[in-house]
Amino acid sequence: TIMRIQLVSYVLKIQSKDKVYMTADIINSSTSDLIVFSGSTLDTIEDVFKLQGLIKNKKSTALIEVSRISLGDINSEIINCPFIIAKGEIVNMHTFQCFATSDSIENNIFLAETFINELETRRKFKVKGCNCLVLLCGENNILKNLQSNCNNVVVRIGNKSLVQRFKQVLNSSDIILNIIHQPQYGNQNKLHKRREFFSQNNRTYLSTNNCKKLSSSVKSTQYVYRNGIKIDCPEPIIDDNGRYMYRVFSL
Repeated sequence: TIMRIQLVSYVLKIQSKDKVYMTADIINSSTSDLIVFSGSTLDTIEDVFKLQGLIKNKKSTALIEVSRISLGDINSEIINCPFIIAKGEIVNMHTFQCFATSDSIENNIFLAETFINELETRRKFKVKGCNCLVLLCGENNILKNLQSNCNNVVVRIGNKSLVQRFKQVLNSSDIILNIIHQPQYGNQNKLHKRREFFSQNNRTYLSTNNCKKLSSSVKSTQYVYRNGIKIDCPEPIIDDNGRYMYRVFSL
């Protein structure tokens, strides 16, 4: 079965209300099976409620992310929370970004177990019979590059049981979706090796991030890998007002 996947990238620093209407317009005009938005698609949970009232497309599934959600009386908030839009309804995945940097996860068994539990129980959804798994931005640091070995990767967890669980959740997935916030300019060789790893064993890895400036020549915005091989990106469709761009892939 062929699946059409649309990767969307926003320009940084767009106002919240504009992102709500942009997101609705992109979803409503899409004929793709799956639409994957870059990180911080919306800013607050109030924006989610506004978006819900604007969605008319009930055929496409979309993955968006909300930057922050207040925890009320605790005087705190959780950040980077993904939501699924399916059949025109917004569904809370009840998860959040567990870590952003390699330093945070290095030798942190408790955090690694928490993250793997999130992957196993809250980060999965299906589109056209394909099992999709969501990674939030720097969570790709669950992998570690070995500079002394051509930047090849290993799982950054010092616990065999957790490594096994992580590999099992990958192997039960068909598509890995990594939604990212900032442009990825540096360490492309390391990131290339991680994308290769995530897409092994006939999986597909896709990532999309926000960018400072839109251009068809920008190569650090969207990536697709299939079975360890990078897939060439088609020319992007760029918004007339320079606020976003998207590409559609058939897999």
